[in-house]
Amino acid sequence: MSDLSFPYTIRRSARAKNIRVSIKNNTEVILVLPKFVPEFLGLQFLKAQKKWIQKHLVPVSNYQEPTKKTYKTGTKIQLFGKKNLKLQLIPSSKSSYDLEPPILKLYLKDTNDQNEIKLRLTDFYKSITEVTLYDRVDRFCADLGLNYNRICLKNNKTNWGSCSSKKNLNFNWRIIMAPVEIIDYLVIHEVCHLKQMNHSSKFWNLVESLDPNFKAHKKWLRENGKNLVL
Repeated sequence: MSDLSFPYTIRRSARAKNIRVSIKNNTEVILVLPKFVPEFLGLQFLKAQKKWIQKHLVPVSNYQEPTKKTYKTGTKIQLFGKKNLKLQLIPSSKSSYDLEPPILKLYLKDTNDQNEIKLRLTDFYKSITEVTLYDRVDRFCADLGLNYNRICLKNNKTNWGSCSSKKNLNFNWRIIMAPVEIIDYLVIHEVCHLKQMNHSSKFWNLVESLDPNFKAHKKWLRENGKNLVL
């Protein structure tokens, strides 16, 4: 494969049923192969995806790690694309949270422990994400006359969502930090996979029927997704 101009990592997966390629942090190409697939077929697949990879790959020299965030009382956190909630850290014997817009109260054993703060923030984000995604998945499935099995929230490093052959929809909970139209695009993308388990023209036409501006939303997520972190 000397005609490939980018490095890649091959990973074997006992759970994978199909060959797939992903780009981690916009810089690392990962080729996932099911156990029964020979490597040369995986490399052929990688070669066929060369143009797509080069389009989405960011040169390592241009990549910057997101700045690590610290949180304290008064810090504004992002929800639905806007920094519209302000933190209030409250000492407590139990860790929990309470939303009283525009204040998000975090009850913490140690208000200086950034790990504990991020754990409670994660709990908050996941709860909002679950409600938001179920509402949207139900709505878009109804629009297309489709059904799904279940929704799972994850924190994948290489993708924002996926749809399994069992009609399980998986989403990265951090998407709740993105603007509403980006959340909708991601949900539409995965819901459309319930009907088209590929990225063919039929798939993209289906996406476009629900999101006419999907190309702009896809571009936004590709360029800004790395900033949706705690």
